[in-house]
Amino acid sequence: MHPPLTSLIAAAILGVGLTTAAQAAVLLDQTLTLVDGRASSVHDNGTTGFMTFDRIQLPQTSMVDRVTWIGAFIDTQNPANNPVQPAAVSWTFQVAQDTGGAPGTVTDSTTVAFAEASAAFLGMATLAGQPVSVFRFEAALVDPLLVDGGTAQWFSVFAEDAVVRPGFAWFSGQGGDGLSTQLRPGLPSLGPYVDRAMTLEGFVVPEAPTLGLVAAALLALGAGRPRRAAAAAPVARRA
Repeated sequence: MHPPLTSLIAAAILGVGLTTAAQAAVLLDQTLTLVDGRASSVHDNGTTGFMTFDRIQLPQTSMVDRVTWIGAFIDTQNPANNPVQPAAVSWTFQVAQDTGGAPGTVTDSTTVAFAEASAAFLGMATLAGQPVSVFRFEAALVDPLLVDGGTAQWFSVFAEDAVVRPGFAWFSGQGGDGLSTQLRPGLPSLGPYVDRAMTLEGFVVPEAPTLGLVAAALLALGAGRPRRAAAAAPVARRA
C-alpha cells in the first residue's frame, strides 16, 4: 500500500479533470523473447517459493494502474501433468528499492484475486524440457503502485497459493535494462537474468507546480459550494 498522501494526489488529479497531467499511458513495454522462464510463486504465506524481480527505471515518478505480463504455469515435480492450466489464489505486485544492485526494501505493493486478472492463451512453448501453455495476463490495479522516477527500482509479480506446485514462471523479455533476479525467503538471490516480459501502464505524477494548481482548484471548488447553496436558498417575504 502506498502512502495516503499519494492516494489523495491521485484522486485529486482525476477528480479535477487535469487530463494532460493524468492521462493514462504506457510507462514501460518489454516484449516477449522466450529465452527463459523464472519461477515467481510463493506458498505457505510467503515463507517458501520464489519471487522474480525486474529492475526498471522510469523517467518520471508515476502511478502504475495496469500491468500486463507473460508466462506459464508448470509442474516440475509431476512432469506428466504438463501442460497445466493457470491456477492460484492471488497475484501480488511489488515495487522495491535498489540496494547495491539487488531488490531492497519494498516501497509499495498490492494484491488482486487470481480471478480478477485476465488470461489470454498465446500458444505452446517448451520450458525446462516440458510443454507449457503460454498466457498473457493482465490486471487493473484499483490501488495503483507508486514508482519513483529517475532512479533504479525493482518490480515483481508473483502468484500466491497454498500448494507448492504447479508454479508460475515469468517469461523473459527485452526493452529494459536487461536485468532481473530471483529472491528466495531467507536465502541469497539467484541471477542475474535478462528482462521479464511485461507492460506497465498508468500516469505521471505531476511535479510540485502542477500539484499547487490542483490544490488551488480543490480549494476553489470547496469555497464555491457554500456560495452556490446560499444563492439558491429562498428569501422570506415580508408580511
